[in-house]
Amino acid sequence: MSGSIKCEASTRHLLTRRHPLTRRPRLLAALIAPASLLAGFSAPVQADTLWSGMRDGVVHIQKTGSSSLALQLQWKAVWIADSQEERVYFQNPDGTLIRRVNIAASQQSGNTTVNTPASTGVYRVEVPGVSFRAYDLQIPGSDASMIEPVKVHQAMSVKEGTSFYFKVPANRSFKLCGKNYGGVDSLTITPTTGGAATSLKLTKYSETEYPRYDSTTIAAASEARVFKLELGGSGKISFWVDDIPNLFAQQASALFDLKPADANTQITIGSAVGDTPKIGAAMPFADPPSFSWPLIDSWGLQSTNFYFFQDTLTKNLDADKAILNTFQNRFHLQNAVSILSNTGRQPLIEDTAATTSFLERYLKRRHEDGLLKQAYIAFSDEPNLNYSDVDEFEKQFVSIATALKQNSDPSINSTLIAAPQSSRFWNGPTRDGSETRRGSDMAERLLSSHYDLFDALSWHEWLVRDLIATEWYNESITRAWDLMKRYQPAGKPEKALVIAQTNISSGYSLSPYDQDTFFASLWWTSVVAQSARTGKLSSLVWFKAADDGLYNKGLASLAAASYTTKPVSDAMRFVTQHLGEQALATQSSHPELDAVATLDNNGRLQILGVNKGEHHQRITLTLPRKVKSVVIDTLDENGAKSTGKTVDSSTITIELPAKTIFGVSEDLASIPPSPPGIRLTQG
Repeated sequence: MSGSIKCEASTRHLLTRRHPLTRRPRLLAALIAPASLLAGFSAPVQADTLWSGMRDGVVHIQKTGSSSLALQLQWKAVWIADSQEERVYFQNPDGTLIRRVNIAASQQSGNTTVNTPASTGVYRVEVPGVSFRAYDLQIPGSDASMIEPVKVHQAMSVKEGTSFYFKVPANRSFKLCGKNYGGVDSLTITPTTGGAATSLKLTKYSETEYPRYDSTTIAAASEARVFKLELGGSGKISFWVDDIPNLFAQQASALFDLKPADANTQITIGSAVGDTPKIGAAMPFADPPSFSWPLIDSWGLQSTNFYFFQDTLTKNLDADKAILNTFQNRFHLQNAVSILSNTGRQPLIEDTAATTSFLERYLKRRHEDGLLKQAYIAFSDEPNLNYSDVDEFEKQFVSIATALKQNSDPSINSTLIAAPQSSRFWNGPTRDGSETRRGSDMAERLLSSHYDLFDALSWHEWLVRDLIATEWYNESITRAWDLMKRYQPAGKPEKALVIAQTNISSGYSLSPYDQDTFFASLWWTSVVAQSARTGKLSSLVWFKAADDGLYNKGLASLAAASYTTKPVSDAMRFVTQHLGEQALATQSSHPELDAVATLDNNGRLQILGVNKGEHHQRITLTLPRKVKSVVIDTLDENGAKSTGKTVDSSTITIELPAKTIFGVSEDLASIPPSPPGIRLTQG
């Protein structure tokens, strides 16, 4: 993992032959959202509450009346919304869904009304990030509400003079934090009972300094306090508090304590639906240092992704022999996607004929040496993001793929090719003109006209930042499968589906609250469960194995002769230990409880899941057959636990705390010789 790549597709310069200095717009560069987007609604009465300009955050509503609330949601495009599907979630006090508002890419602006049930309690509305629209939420009546803004990432846009209130428990110090996005440039807090104000100036950091922000520590006091927060300026802003509840109200009287209600969830398991994906992590174009090998072994990786550099290998065709030998024979990573690039990850193919000639020589050597013969290759990294003309890449792809597939040498024509290797799939890449650059559109053109020229639909999935929104992986994989089947000619093999790179964020747009905390563990387990239960994904690769100093999204960070793991490293190990080879149909009744049931090669039933929300969950598992005993493993931010349980039933009940990963494994000694009710072939 030393020598990790120093550049990443989603934030590097947009390289073109015509305009070599053209830069890609910043991920969240956008017009400042107006303070209110509700012109289409009738004027609110004085008691109504309006949360406006939201980009990423949660609104908590304390409903006290006995009648339903009509919550009015309106949205307006900010940047590239015409290429982005989005979701907004309305939840009951126990976290179950009232409604998921699905917003198509064509709905750049719009509005809807969501009615809550009549019962009292704290309701929840979440605008997941990253969003390319600004949202307004109007709450009728006098019920209290608070916003929980995202940390580091852009939370909202505000007008001049905006202020909020927040509560600090007694004997608690806290940190006031903020990030300057070119709008609000200072934060000032003042105790409402009197006392000195504290101001925090917000520095405008560069794009490569995205994870940086400003903060100041406020000392504890013996009594509980309420502070008024005043935002200096207008426009985009990220603000939050650490070490106390990150909750803000528009009036001090609207502050209240959150006490999430318990939830009851049903998980129903059925017959086999397909294979589970090979779980992996992206590796560098270098031999991982030997001191890191035990750590890599512990992850139980089954697949990988790496770049190979044409300029380096043109000078020495054997330059990667040792690297590939380590991947294949030391770590058993035959399942891989290798992406053609150049030093510094320059993604454009400059000379189609020269690249074709290089690939023919390189692949012949690689395959005749018996190295990664079953691995896929991709011709360019995220061409829909990096090429000035996507049509140019598609012509290059057809030319090179035709030459390889029609080569008379079996060591060359047997090469497995992955396409389109796009930045995202159903949503467009983060650049202007995104609506004409969707990976799904590229894939559809290749499927319809050149089905025989490639073997896998492969893409990179980014920017599903909120835990409730990870169901997007399940939906996008299922839709990609349906797209492939629509164009599959009679008698031709199906394309494998491969998510060759994925992470919470792309490029420089990283938050240490995401990458370096247990949040990443919850996110990764949720993504694996949502992806695996489709039975349609071939491999799923976390990007990447180790931090490289600028893109710190690794499972671990390396020093000269040692490593430091992040919480997600433990989650990777937990996931691979609790994911069998065959996926069973798995349905959960709660949006914050994700699970996938699998069978391993011994016929053992295993369930991998995660309670990613704030609710204590009582889970009832309905199994497809009776089991005698199970082992229940859990992982939370405090560590792992394991307990045995005698069941002798087809129903298991589990009490699961909030924000906890779990695995249920059938006791191997108790497995019946021929498990009834489960087919070991795809159903």
